[in-house]
Amino acid sequence: MLAAGRPDGVALGLSEQAAHNLRAVAQSGTVLVHGLQEISHEVADRGQKRLQRNLDGMHALARCRSMTDLVEVHSSLLRDNLEQTVENSRRIAELTIQMADEAARTVTVQAEKAAERVSRAA
Repeated sequence: MLAAGRPDGVALGLSEQAAHNLRAVAQSGTVLVHGLQEISHEVADRGQKRLQRNLDGMHALARCRSMTDLVEVHSSLLRDNLEQTVENSRRIAELTIQMADEAARTVTVQAEKAAERVSRAA
């Protein structure tokens, strides 16, 4: 019997390949969701730490008794915020790259398995 003009074996092989492809997409989607959760937790954690450090800095500014103290504390607060921004950006980029690499590995492994199945079937 022919399904869409193909012998049963070929149609079955194509159906199996489609199922494997869907599994690969689902697995990479799972990896991406996990990665996005990790990134969102990291962003929230770093945001909370930044808020606390800024509050501490504002309290330090309020305790200043001279213009020199005010300039020193303000400069320190600005420097700290810049360092945090750079570090936060670096960490989020690092997590994003890890997530993309893991998703790509998942798809690659599935593609290699599919290629092995095709070569064995042929």
